[in-house]
Amino acid sequence: MKKQPVLDANGKRKFGIRDKLAYAAGDLGCNMSFGLKSTVQTFWLVYMMMETGLFSILLLLVQAWDAINDPLIGSLIDNDKRKYRLGKY
Repeated sequence: MKKQPVLDANGKRKFGIRDKLAYAAGDLGCNMSFGLKSTVQTFWLVYMMMETGLFSILLLLVQAWDAINDPLIGSLIDNDKRKYRLGKY
C-alpha cells in the first residue's frame, strides 16, 4: 500500500522536512563553493604570488563560462525525451 501525500487546501503537497533538508543541502553546497573561491583566491594571491589583475581576469573568464554553460546544460536536460525508471530528476 502506497502512502498518500498530505495535501493543503489548494491540493498541493505540503512543504515538509524533506523539502527543508533539500533546500538546506543546496544552500550548503552554494556556500561551500563561495568559501572555496575565497580559499583559492588566498592561495593564488598570497602563496603563488599571482598578480591581482591576472587573477581578476581569470575569475571573470570562469564566471562568464559558468553563465553560458549553466543554461546550456539545463536546456539539454530539459529537452531530453527519454523515459527514466525513477524519473528525470
